[in-house]
Amino acid sequence: MEVAELFITATSGEAETPAIMALGWNVNFSEFRSVVPGKEQHIIKFVLTKKHAPMLLINGYPDAPEAMIIHPKEEALRTCPLKEFESHETIKLNARLRECLSSTSYTSLALDESFIKALKEQLKL
Repeated sequence: MEVAELFITATSGEAETPAIMALGWNVNFSEFRSVVPGKEQHIIKFVLTKKHAPMLLINGYPDAPEAMIIHPKEEALRTCPLKEFESHETIKLNARLRECLSSTSYTSLALDESFIKALKEQLKL
């Protein structure tokens, strides 16, 4: 029980981390929301060109969280359920994500599942 309490205490700050994480983010986007009764809207527009480098997205929203690699030059999306990662791969990915989280250039945005859905639809992934 003590080990579990230590773990929960040590990772409590990470619980605030958004469920979508990215490495090499290179998509420009704009977002518009309106909550005016009868005129509710949520519009997200994305821009990604073939000159952009590949990027990794970790999507924690689906029932089976997945890693997604977007390859703009090939206009391709590769996905892998996180449950298929080997333990050593999970540990390496976790270390890399933690490294980015502690970086001074890290940015946190509050994104939801509609963001990933719109990204896939607009970029035809």
